[in-house]
Amino acid sequence: MSSPEPEEDASSTPALAVSTSEDDTKPQAKVTLGIIHHHDAGSQTAPSTEVDNVLRKYLSVEEDYDLPVPFSDIQIKATDAVIIGQSSDISRFCANDRNDRDSLVPNMRSVLKKALQIAVHPYIVLDYLFPSGPRLRDKSEMPYIAETSGKYKSFMILVTALSKTPAKVAVIIQPGKASDILDGYLTARRMRFTRITSEIMPSEPKENLLLFSSDPADYPNLDKLELEPVDLIIGFDSTFDPASPQVKTLRGSKPAPIARLVSPYSVEHILLTAARLSNGEMNAAILNGIISTMVILSQRAGAIPPEYVGITYEKIAKRLSDWVIDPNPNKLWPFAELATIDELASSDTSIAPVDQELPSVDSKHLVSDLFRLAEGAMTRAADELGRPPRKKIKVEEHSESAEITPNGIRLPSMNIDYILDKDIDVSKENEKLIKAIQVLEDMYEANFNSLKSEIAELKKEKSELVTSLDKHKVELTRAYNDEAKRRDDLKELILSIDSYKERTDRAEKRAERVEHDNESLLRANEELKSRVDELKKLLETESPGASEIASLKDALTMAEKEVSRLKAKLEDSAKDNEYARDQYQKASSTAADAQNTVNELQRQIEELKRKSDGEALKLRNLQFAEERSAREEYIRKVELQLSSLEEQLRRQEEENKGTRGRHTSRNSSNNRRKQSPANGHTNHAKFRMTGSNSNSQANGSSGTKPAPHPLQNVVSSQ
Repeated sequence: MSSPEPEEDASSTPALAVSTSEDDTKPQAKVTLGIIHHHDAGSQTAPSTEVDNVLRKYLSVEEDYDLPVPFSDIQIKATDAVIIGQSSDISRFCANDRNDRDSLVPNMRSVLKKALQIAVHPYIVLDYLFPSGPRLRDKSEMPYIAETSGKYKSFMILVTALSKTPAKVAVIIQPGKASDILDGYLTARRMRFTRITSEIMPSEPKENLLLFSSDPADYPNLDKLELEPVDLIIGFDSTFDPASPQVKTLRGSKPAPIARLVSPYSVEHILLTAARLSNGEMNAAILNGIISTMVILSQRAGAIPPEYVGITYEKIAKRLSDWVIDPNPNKLWPFAELATIDELASSDTSIAPVDQELPSVDSKHLVSDLFRLAEGAMTRAADELGRPPRKKIKVEEHSESAEITPNGIRLPSMNIDYILDKDIDVSKENEKLIKAIQVLEDMYEANFNSLKSEIAELKKEKSELVTSLDKHKVELTRAYNDEAKRRDDLKELILSIDSYKERTDRAEKRAERVEHDNESLLRANEELKSRVDELKKLLETESPGASEIASLKDALTMAEKEVSRLKAKLEDSAKDNEYARDQYQKASSTAADAQNTVNELQRQIEELKRKSDGEALKLRNLQFAEERSAREEYIRKVELQLSSLEEQLRRQEEENKGTRGRHTSRNSSNNRRKQSPANGHTNHAKFRMTGSNSNSQANGSSGTKPAPHPLQNVVSSQ
């Protein structure tokens, strides 16, 4: 790709080049592509190294080619935002006043720098959208972030096709955010690559895709690093310098081809044209032309040239990969060369032909174009917000005597892309331009007032939202208090359950004692009956003496008294047993009710948890996360206590079973001595011991297992 030499004839000097007139007393204007270059004798401005070196980097070298990449919508909008944000300075910079223009050069360099960064990726300028450290490694999010730029998306298609070949590719990209996004993007797409930095400089990289920084300062020891020449070098952005040491090292003795990624009609394309027409030199006039052309072509940035229409980028990538691995030393670049801006303008049917005349100063055209850009941006913003757009500014044709009215700027009908050279009465047109700028400022003031009213409406909406948020906070606080009250109720119920369990245990033990006493009384009663029957039989069969009869009568009387006493005790025991049974039933019912209440509270807590997942309760989750953890910990402790109580009931039941078995075994193991019926008190003891022995035998032979406690079933169900 050769660089055309500028012609010496001033009348045919191409766009963006400086031309001078023989008459140095009158400022002249060179108008091409809708751009005015005004030059007074000796007009120069001190260059900025950071920006002015860009033109030098766009100078072509051997085997240097341009590959077009598209713009995304957000890149176009971000470029519009930069232009509209500096529209007042841009209009003054493009006017005829040299003093104003020179004072605005730093601002214009800043505009150019931002536009170049947006051409790489819009998030480099939009800091609040730039991903943080963890998001740069998010494999699911990085493709979406990177493909916000058309350059990254096209680059991935290219390297995917090249990765299927043995070609070794080096990518030169600016350090910082652009490199970080590319690194994360390649990692998310599982591409094998090596990023060569000052800390990581392997002498023999194993991967075929190498990432280099465009800053030579990052490689202080590059001359000591033995790198094999690559098959292709991709210049990712405007910081790529073919004359840098790392590029020369990577190209080798037989220069490897260079493919620059350039977005057509963008600031990169404009710089490419400016560099080739000005031989890489930068001054205020050339910066004027670059900024003006960028403003005019901002809506066409990233548009694919006509020769690439109908070709998918996958086909472009396949054709490039085949060309790289082609061993033919005389192979030709497989794509049409990216033409300069003026060549594209003459070949594109959407741009006006060269023979259109300029009836008035072109700076008016720039103001009109800024109006159109502002209107387009406001209309798009209104569409995005769902609001009706503001009234558009009317731009009409006018005669030579037409005036600039406050209702709108009336400018001659002209194409904004291509205009012929024409001498201009600068002083006269400056007055018109000043009036146009005044109208523009009035319009901006009107728009500013409208924006202020919209801001007031937004503040009102914000106030309503804050009020609604406060209501939600009150509701959340109320819900939290209700939940705290439920927690207190639950705590009281748990304490009540513990109390009922203790009372139930005592009642159960008392019932066991009463049952044991009843059994003893029954055995004693049976013994007494048996003894009475024996005495009756003895009286019937024998003729006892008076003393024996008296003794027997006394024994009978005592036995009857004992029977009466035992009956009374039995009745009392039955009453106590009935009372214990009633208390046990009440405790069981209370425990069941408590369990139902616990279940209901748990259901309400679960319902509150489900509600807390909603959008309105997110704030409460943040404020009361610690309290929720404490509540969950408390519920867990309660569940552990319930489990412990269940285990204690089970153990108590086993101990009760063991106690009954020991009582039975001890009663059955006592030795009994038979005594004669005449021994009075001894006979009574015999009756009692005999009854106990018979009852123990009865219990030992039954072998029945007592039924489980109803409260134990309630606790076990928890």
